[in-house]
Amino acid sequence: MEKAAQSPAPAPGTAMVSALVKGCEEKDDSFLCTLLIEQVDGYGASTPPLPVGSEVDVAVPKSVLGEASDGSQAAALLAIDNRVAVTLQHRQVLSTDGDTPPVWRVIAIQ
Repeated sequence: MEKAAQSPAPAPGTAMVSALVKGCEEKDDSFLCTLLIEQVDGYGASTPPLPVGSEVDVAVPKSVLGEASDGSQAAALLAIDNRVAVTLQHRQVLSTDGDTPPVWRVIAIQ
């Protein structure tokens, strides 16, 4: 009997989510977007929870948009009211200037 192929578990500190884009604005070398979490598809070890229904501010590096396999995926991430599937990475953020960046960052667009 063959085992069904399983996709690898998300990396530590990451979460795979489906979300609705609520807003996006350009900031230097990235975009700052607000996502409404609709579904969590998986967590890596030591990843803080992302409750379904919560709004989360995320950083979207322009380099990630350029790596998207399909340009329409990148465009969808920046368009309000679009649904997207992304991998988010949680990071500890220290700020000395009072402008605290988001603790979540998009590292891949599915």
